[in-house]
Amino acid sequence: EKSVHFQEISYDQFTPITAYHALKGSCILESSPGKDRYSFVGIDPIEHISGQGDFREPLRELQKKYSAQVNLPSPLFTGGPIGYITYDGAYFFQIYRSSVAFGHQPGRAVLSTLGDENELNALHERLIQPIHLPALEVKMGDVSVDVSDEEFARMIEKAKEHLRAGDVYQIVLSRTF
Repeated sequence: EKSVHFQEISYDQFTPITAYHALKGSCILESSPGKDRYSFVGIDPIEHISGQGDFREPLRELQKKYSAQVNLPSPLFTGGPIGYITYDGAYFFQIYRSSVAFGHQPGRAVLSTLGDENELNALHERLIQPIHLPALEVKMGDVSVDVSDEEFARMIEKAKEHLRAGDVYQIVLSRTF
């Protein structure tokens, strides 16, 4: 059985996005700090399983292969399979060598690794280095609409007539862009 090495890091100094970029993360499960409970950054995937149908036995085998002793004094996630199951039964799970877990409600963050103390220290050093986040670039494609502005204005006028006449008390008009 492997050991997970962990280090609590400053919750107020990092965000899941900055940790993801600083550590060149492989996945991020992000939740809203004000509303949701946890965010997770997976670093350095070491194995995955995928398939169709019953995922339970392959997932159990993956968990057995990477079972680890964790001595973290509180229940923050420090590793394990992360993945998804689609509506039609396809599945994909990955194990990450290292991770950062953010507990938003307790206001705690933990850096962890299946590596040794030196690897944990190297990850922490990378995390605290200044980073330059990539520029956000938004491009708009062509926009099409199913109802023209003129037709939509006519629909509004007709709806107002029905409201004034008392035929209806609420109308919801919409169009698709």
